[in-house]
Amino acid sequence: MNIFVYGTLKQRCSRGYIIQYSNGVFIGTGTIKGTLKVLPYGYPGYIEEGNDILAGELYSFDDDSVMNQFDLIEGYDPNATDPLFNLYIRKECEIDVKGTKYKAWVYVWNHPFPDDSTYPNCTDNVYYF
Repeated sequence: MNIFVYGTLKQRCSRGYIIQYSNGVFIGTGTIKGTLKVLPYGYPGYIEEGNDILAGELYSFDDDSVMNQFDLIEGYDPNATDPLFNLYIRKECEIDVKGTKYKAWVYVWNHPFPDDSTYPNCTDNVYYF
């Protein structure tokens, strides 16, 4: 099972240690098309609409149960009866890593962007959240 991370779970970011302690195997830096904004709450939100190329990190896990931990972090309950309950939704998307396509779980922002959301100010696609 693969997961693509683009914010706080990336290496050198505030929750990057979680991937390491969950025995994630780094596949490579990947990209996905869409829009990323920094939410006023201090963390990023990705949506599939848009034509920006978003860089993130692709990891592989042998144990699918780690998704429970990531779901908690990302505010996603797969059993929620009200879809708006979820901060993010988990969706399988195609990730490009140096021309090779992978299927991976991605957490997609589940609400309209607040008016005070901003595009990330970054260099070399490294975000520090």
